[in-house]
Formats: sequence, C-alpha cells, structure tokens
Amino acid sequence: MADESAAAVPGEVLVTFRPDVPPTRARAITTELGATIVRTMFGGRIQHVRAPEGASVKALVDEYLSRPEVEAAEPNHIIRAR
Repeated sequence: MADESAAAVPGEVLVTFRPDVPPTRARAITTELGATIVRTMFGGRIQHVRAPEGASVKALVDEYLSRPEVEAAEPNHIIRAR
C-alpha cells in the first residue's frame, strides 16, 4: 500500500471493485457519485477516476468505501523511481 503521506494527483482516485461486480455496475456507481472515469483496467475491475469539481478526494474515497461492491479506494498517489 502507498505511504499515506505521499503526494497524490489532485482530484484523482483509484478504485478496485470486488471481482463479482459487473463492469456496468461499477460504472453506474461512479456515475452515481458524480465522478468521471479517466480509464479502466483489468476488465473494468479497477477504475482511475476524477472527483467532481470542488469535491474532496477524502470524501469521495469514503463514499466509495461505503459501498459493498468496492474492495479498495485510495487517492492516486504519485510514485517516483529512485
């Protein structure tokens, strides 16, 4: 897991849905939360999303984590090679 103090891309979140969640349901959840899908990975199981304008990334992460369909959600941390 990424260091909680690491820098993150402003307004971006990475969301992992449970394996049994259909991609159509995952997209619907993101739409319900007002976020925009930047890209999907692993057949739609992981979404890279942008928070709604003016929304808190922490609040969006908390909203995703409150959904039973979501396995993980976190800010899009910036990882730098050394």
